[in-house]
Amino acid sequence: MKILVLEDDPVSLKKISHDLINFGHEVLEAADSVEALNLYYDNSNDVELVITDLEMPFGSGEDFVANIRTLQPKLPIIVISGTVNKSSILKLKKHKIKDILVKPHDKNRLKSLIDAL
Repeated sequence: MKILVLEDDPVSLKKISHDLINFGHEVLEAADSVEALNLYYDNSNDVELVITDLEMPFGSGEDFVANIRTLQPKLPIIVISGTVNKSSILKLKKHKIKDILVKPHDKNRLKSLIDAL
């Protein structure tokens, strides 16, 4: 499965990517929402899952999720964040995200979420 990962923290990005590669997936890495949207446009026929942080430079994760939903309403999206508040959860639920993972992520939970797709 080709997975687009949007994470502005380089350590978290490498950890998530490492886990996904070990699970047997191909990973596209982006450090900001502009880069992630460009990667998505270039690979839209191949991306089967998006994993995105909520807070990052050049736009919020919530805005990125809304943009992806406009382009691909059924694409599974998992949100990962160090801070998740009730307001963010309610806003994200309207975009039909698959789930929310709290940083640092649990690789077993991540694997089970992906396996359930």
